[in-house]
Amino acid sequence: MGVPTRLGRYVVRRRLGSGGFATVWLAHDEQLDAEVAIKVLAENWAHDDSVRQRFLEEGRFLRRVESEHVVQVHDVGELEDGRPFLVLTYADRGTLADRLKKEPLVLENAVGVVVQVGRGLQALHRRGLLHRDVKPANVLFRSTDEGERAVLSDLGLGKSLDEVSRITMPGGTPSYVAPEQAMGERLDARADQYALGAVAYAALTGRSPHQVDGLGAAGRVAAPVPPSSLGFAVPAKVDAAIVRALDPDREKRWPDVEAFTRELVGALDETTHGFLVTGAGTAPAPKATSNSTADAEPEPTALSASNAPTVVKTPSSQPTEAASPAETASPAGAHTPAALVSASAVGGSTDLTTPAKPRRRRGRWMVAAVLALLIGGAAGFSYQRYVEPRTHAGLDPTVVVHRA
Repeated sequence: MGVPTRLGRYVVRRRLGSGGFATVWLAHDEQLDAEVAIKVLAENWAHDDSVRQRFLEEGRFLRRVESEHVVQVHDVGELEDGRPFLVLTYADRGTLADRLKKEPLVLENAVGVVVQVGRGLQALHRRGLLHRDVKPANVLFRSTDEGERAVLSDLGLGKSLDEVSRITMPGGTPSYVAPEQAMGERLDARADQYALGAVAYAALTGRSPHQVDGLGAAGRVAAPVPPSSLGFAVPAKVDAAIVRALDPDREKRWPDVEAFTRELVGALDETTHGFLVTGAGTAPAPKATSNSTADAEPEPTALSASNAPTVVKTPSSQPTEAASPAETASPAGAHTPAALVSASAVGGSTDLTTPAKPRRRRGRWMVAAVLALLIGGAAGFSYQRYVEPRTHAGLDPTVVVHRA
């Protein structure tokens, strides 16, 4: 039995995609006049009580998290054949996996996506939850009034931190899973940090850090080569931040996801000195229209007895190490910049207006003060510009970067 054309107030329009446990459909909420995504448990699991329970737990876990960077659950129901379904926020701009099938993202856009997904993970961790299956196929994009926003989806493998801190079975996607998770060890939030590091690696290079076929191999990986070694123009400090997040020894990773994403932003700002170059290199590619994930073939999540929403104790945060001057690399194909735009004005949310012409004798002091604020203060507001959709809107995630 498929899915009826109507589920109460929801009119089903088309299939968006399928996974091992569920199929997702685009539908229209007639009461709210809005498009939604309806996730329906697969027919072959309809009579498995444990899978059914895990499916519903995903909805409960999502309801516990209040973050604009995590997909929201709006409703829950049941088909006539007894299969449950979840009504979720519809992400109308496709997935990161879709975009990486074309080419990697430019540096600024990759950092923006990773920071936003990191915010979603932090919200999960604050609620005592692990995602355990962070990968490009589970990073969605949706339109908002302020711009495009990255959101984290699919908590089918999520678990409470208390539960996974005791013991767990392996599960996850081999190319993105942390070695300790692949080996079925006790987990904490650093497992999700590892997966986010793998997503950052893929966003910059178009490939996962390790090409492995199964969880056994994923549990034996060594530290990956830096993204720049694959021929991409990635600054040394960005390289180092990602490689540290992907250290097989979790004790050597960043203290938490926030420390990792802040280091990425700091490294990028050292590269750009608080500015983003515009008018350099090739013109941005046009924004993609509404993407469907129906034809996407992401790497499948490995099945296990614990493929359910997981609770562990998040490692205590430690101060992020002080940054040293970054070695930087010029973006591939970049030319002399036509203009420099202040970091706070990315995406047009904050305009740099031209002040009235000051008196001649005060001009030099005014210029010096403005430069000091722009350069010295860039680190203070730069992190937020990669989180808010209005600032990220100007960073087109469809723009590509070419090999050096």
